[in-house]
Amino acid sequence: MATNPTDRDPMIEVRLAKLESDVEHIRADVAELKADVREIRGEIRDIRADMRDFRREVYAEFASVKDSIASLKVSGVLLYVALAGTMLFTMAKGFKWL
Repeated sequence: MATNPTDRDPMIEVRLAKLESDVEHIRADVAELKADVREIRGEIRDIRADMRDFRREVYAEFASVKDSIASLKVSGVLLYVALAGTMLFTMAKGFKWL
């Protein structure tokens, strides 16, 4: 009667050694993956900060453009009124209303 498991299968020690080796490789790979994930998290944090800054810049630019458009509207209305007044004055002179 065999009391030692290796007596039943002489290849069990070889297979066990291979499994131990594979487990060590898996542990090394998992450690590498953890380091990579930490690095990626840092990069994502940096990208988020950059995006926040970019968003602030874009909002500031849109506000500036919005203000420019508002001032252009006022200038356009004033120009329209001036041209209409000039046209009416010219018509009044032409028809001898004035």
